Amino acid sequence: MAYPWVAGEKVSDGIWKAVVPFNKHNNETGLYYNDVWVDGVYFGGSHTLVKRNNVQIPVKVNFKDGSYEVIVEGIRDDVSKVTFYTWTEASGQDDLKQSNGQKISAGVWKVSIPLSEHNYETGIYTTHIYTTDLHGNSTGIGVQTEVIKSVQAPAEAKSPR
Repeated sequence: MAYPWVAGEKVSDGIWKAVVPFNKHNNETGLYYNDVWVDGVYFGGSHTLVKRNNVQIPVKVNFKDGSYEVIVEGIRDDVSKVTFYTWTEASGQDDLKQSNGQKISAGVWKVSIPLSEHNYETGIYTTHIYTTDLHGNSTGIGVQTEVIKSVQAPAEAKSPR
């Protein structure tokens, strides 16, 4: 098995960072071992536990509700900002809106998506969620929901005749 090398980036004197792309590891969760080599000599290592965030989003949203919430759980403590980008499938990203999430408790952030910001369109709404930590590192995931119109009619009606 080949292990992908990641080149470090100098942040300041004596401080380097590297970004490990999950797609080079089949987007797997679990324990990642990070070995650091400097000029061909092993310098040291660390490990990182990678977990998936739990995202709560309704499968379908009724048009008459006017909005819906996206809640993300499992956000690390060193995350300083969670940004939500939402658009509808109807005309591509013509209605792309950026919303800053609100931290509601330790590790839990949310945002409310008003349908008015998306021309009250029905159909598929896509939201990409990006976290930014205190060191400027960013990660993201995407989710979708469907906004439907509801038709309400009485179960019975009496004819006027």
